[in-house]
Amino acid sequence: MERFSRRAPPYHVWISTAVSGAAFPRDLKGYELYRCAFQLAGFDINLVLNDYALDLRRLDARYGQSIDALPRPRGLLVRDGGRAGIAVQFDRPAGQAPALRVRFRPRDDSAAHELVVVDRSDVRAGRPIAWAPAGQAADGKVCYQVGVETGYAVMYEPWSCLPLRDAAR
Repeated sequence: MERFSRRAPPYHVWISTAVSGAAFPRDLKGYELYRCAFQLAGFDINLVLNDYALDLRRLDARYGQSIDALPRPRGLLVRDGGRAGIAVQFDRPAGQAPALRVRFRPRDDSAAHELVVVDRSDVRAGRPIAWAPAGQAADGKVCYQVGVETGYAVMYEPWSCLPLRDAAR
């Protein structure tokens, strides 16, 4: 949104005003909804998406090799008595132990406010284990996302949801 950031008030106020106006069509979904909202607010969403793609290319040129060099964490669902956790292992030697973050959510479709981040772990059999807080295992499964602190951001792997019945003990 840098392209439109010189406008005041901030762009999100313009877009919110457009969406809440009587002229905004109520039957739109997906890209058409966004395109119409931006257009009524006086923004060209195609230019915004183009700027976003260019920003991603610049970030890739600057950080791509160092991100690719990071060891990729993988989670293994484990159980110990009544609790469930994620044992973290890496696809290659991690060198100095990186700072880990494991995010849990109760369901596949949980809202952002339901996420719980665990940044501490026990070590068992040479692997760190982040234990899921109470209430984070619902519908017989644990949904988690493993991340590694890089110094400038936490890089998270995609979400996984695994059935508790398949947990290692």
